[in-house]
This record gives sequence, structure tokens and C-alpha cells, in this order.
Amino acid sequence: DARLRGTVTLGHAIGRGTVGLRLAAGGTVIHEHAKPTQSGRSDAVTWQIVPAADLEATVAVGLFGAWGLMMTGGPSLSLDDGAIDGGWVASVGVTWQR
Repeated sequence: DARLRGTVTLGHAIGRGTVGLRLAAGGTVIHEHAKPTQSGRSDAVTWQIVPAADLEATVAVGLFGAWGLMMTGGPSLSLDDGAIDGGWVASVGVTWQR
């Protein structure tokens, strides 16, 4: 799957780092490949986009110059076939801020 989101972030600077809260809403692209035993037909492939939203806490720390490290995590919800599916989303990445 792939997440396609628009985000709004609130942050507060603390020394060389920032803490914040990010709200994201949009869709999740899901690609499913069913085996013959699952669907009764051979190699069923489906694509769909389902509405979804995430709420993440963010922590960013400046390491040297404009380079830093960011960590995020929080709950994620999606609406698939009329049912709400919940999960957790987390990421760690290298940042560059000017």
C-alpha cells in the first residue's frame, strides 16, 4: 500500500530540536493479489483507494549544520468496505532544514 496525505503540523522549537503534532488526511492506495485458494479464481488482482487519516507525534533533532534526524509515530485509521481499520504508523528519517 501507499499513503497519499495532506498534512498540517504544529511544532515548538526546543534548543536544536523541535517537538510537534502532525494531522494527516487523504487516501491509501491498496494493491491486492489473491491466490487461487482465496478467491476461487486464479490470480485476482485489485487496486483501490480508501479514505484514511493519521495523527502523529514528531520529534526532530538537529545534528550538524542543516542536517538532522526526525522520528514520528501515532495511530492511523482507514475506512475499508464500510469498516474502520486501525493501525500504527511510525517513521525515522534524515532531515535537511535551511
